[in-house]
Amino acid sequence: GELYTWGNNLRGQLGTNCTDYAHQGYVRFNPSQNECPDSPSTIRLNFPKPVQLLPYYPDVFPHSETGEMLTTPVDVAAGHYHNIVLMSDGSLLGWGSNYFGQLGIGDRRFRPFPTRILYFEPRESYAPNVGPFDGLGESITERPFEVFRPRREITRISAGEQHSVVATRCVGGGFREDLSCNC
Repeated sequence: GELYTWGNNLRGQLGTNCTDYAHQGYVRFNPSQNECPDSPSTIRLNFPKPVQLLPYYPDVFPHSETGEMLTTPVDVAAGHYHNIVLMSDGSLLGWGSNYFGQLGIGDRRFRPFPTRILYFEPRESYAPNVGPFDGLGESITERPFEVFRPRREITRISAGEQHSVVATRCVGGGFREDLSCNC
């Protein structure tokens, strides 16, 4: 259950948070620095305690009081300048370039540190997943109601040059009478 990274870090794909070590007491990089430093050395991302010059993310990689990891990586996918990782608790993390929205976080901001991808987390959500059309080609005229959507179980992850793909297990499929997703 350890997560290591090394090599080219042009777009923050190593996840070392090269733009802001302030949370670790490090000196902040100059905002005009557009590139993150490469690392020819192996860096552990989910280290259980703060160590000088190593990234430390206790909120993303939680540990018990004894240093045991509470969730571990089970699958990793590397894109051109981004990565996604499936954790043992079912959560999904992403970091690196997000120019095309490939991290699935809902924006296009660069993430040089592991960030939770919340789309697959259990939460209140509008039912069904709606866009500008309701699926029948008719415009939506009023806001749909919110319903609880359970965690979608992720079975596979993959990352391409500028995109990511996640497969989930859907039990039942389709929609319930209240229009909530039966997945």
